[in-house]
Parts: sequence; C-alpha cells; structure tokens
Amino acid sequence: SLKIGKNFGLAFCPERLAENQAIEELGLLPQIIGTEDNFSKNMTNKLFNLFGVELLFTNYLSAELIKLFNNVHRFTDFAVANQFSVIAEKYNQNIYEIINMANKNYPRGHIPSPGLTAGTCLRKDFGLLNESSSAPDLFLSAWKINEHMPFHLVSSAKKYTKIRGKTIAVLGYGFKKNSDDIRDSLVPKLLRYIEREVPKKVLLCEPNIPKKNIEGFKNTDLNSCLKKADIIFIAINHDAFNKETILGKIKKNAWCVDLWNVLGQKQLVLRYN
Repeated sequence: SLKIGKNFGLAFCPERLAENQAIEELGLLPQIIGTEDNFSKNMTNKLFNLFGVELLFTNYLSAELIKLFNNVHRFTDFAVANQFSVIAEKYNQNIYEIINMANKNYPRGHIPSPGLTAGTCLRKDFGLLNESSSAPDLFLSAWKINEHMPFHLVSSAKKYTKIRGKTIAVLGYGFKKNSDDIRDSLVPKLLRYIEREVPKKVLLCEPNIPKKNIEGFKNTDLNSCLKKADIIFIAINHDAFNKETILGKIKKNAWCVDLWNVLGQKQLVLRYN
C-alpha cells in the first residue's frame, strides 16, 4: 500500500490571499505549510521556493488554525468597529471623528472603519472554530453584529425619512471594494430590508459587473441612480463611488446613507441640499 512520506507527499498549504490582490500577494506573503514528514516537506519546499517568499512549516492542524485565526481575527475586528458605530449613533456622537481621534498617533490597537463585512471566507470561518460548541461565544457575537448592519442601515434611514413610496438607489453589490464577486455579499440582505418598506422603485448600480441585470435587479448607471433616487445607500465603497463622482449629481433634498464615509461628510445619514 502507498504511504505518505514514502510513496507520495502530503501537505496542507492554506492560502491567505486578499481577493483582487492574489497575484501580488503570492510573491509577498509568507506561505504556511503543514507537513508531518521530511519527504513532503522537501517536496513543498521545492515547489513554493519558486515564489521567493518565506516558508513557515508546521503540522496539518496548526496550518488550518493559522488561516482560520487570521480570518476570524479580521472578522471580529470589523465587528467591533460596527458595534462602536451603533453605540456612537445611540449617543448621537460622530463615529468617524471618534475613530480618527482614537487612532491618531496612538501606538496600541488600530480601530478599523465600520462597513458591511462579509465574503466567502470571513462569513463562514468563525463557524468552523465554534461548531463544536452550542454556547454563544465571541465569534458568534461578531457574526451577529456584522449580519445586523444591513438592518441597521435601513433603520437609521427611517429615523430621518420614510422609505415607503420612494425611489431608492443602492450603490454596490459585490461583497467588497472593487470586486465583482457577489458570493456571500451582504447587499442582497440590505435590498430585502429595503423592499420590506415598500419603496416605489429600487435602483442598483454595480460598475464592476458588466451585466444588464444582477439577481433580478437592473444594473443602472451611476448618474441615473443619483438623479432619480430619493434615498441613496452607499453599500460598498468602490473607487467608482467617491466624493467627486457623487456630490453635485445627487438629486436635491435626497438622503444618503454612507456607512463607509465615502463622501467624507462624517455622517451616517445626511441630506443633500
């Protein structure tokens, strides 16, 4: 019979690449390699030396845990920022100014900006760590916070204006900035919460996807969305959505929900006059 380490090699080599940056990071990030025999270690060493990056050898299980810990750590960091955003709004305080001052020239702990946090890795990996436990824990709480944000955006908008009977524009559909990947995006959830409020029409703009229709929604150009919408939700902070391309084109007296602070106004919900 065939044996690992004698007849063939076996290694677990998790990728930790950021989507849209995979090619660049292949030649930058240290490669984690899980092996448990010298034969497999030598084989993977020859293979990954082609990339010219540092190789970090460990066992199979540690290699898997390293990847999961990296992803869940990021996911939890974003959840903390999102929860801070909800708390700041509760006290009518500006989360963007708070985070900026908290981080400025402070050497311990960087608080990320709030935003919709999802994707095929971040949205599931917390479950791989706590699936053996039935009790609530930190990771489940982080997931609940991040999953709550679409509802929070709609609820925040309703404090200022009615959604019923209005034309709504949602900017972005991919799960992250400048990506055309819609897997595990939170934007569909945001759209469902908006539709429950019975708007007159929902416009969607996703410039990174060259399709006329996305999951049942017409993919509308940005200018048309801005001219027609009574309420604009900047769901994803694509480079195509910025202060220069949006301000000045928004319909007068339209409301804008800007969790990412794309417009630089440091307000979650603002009205354009």
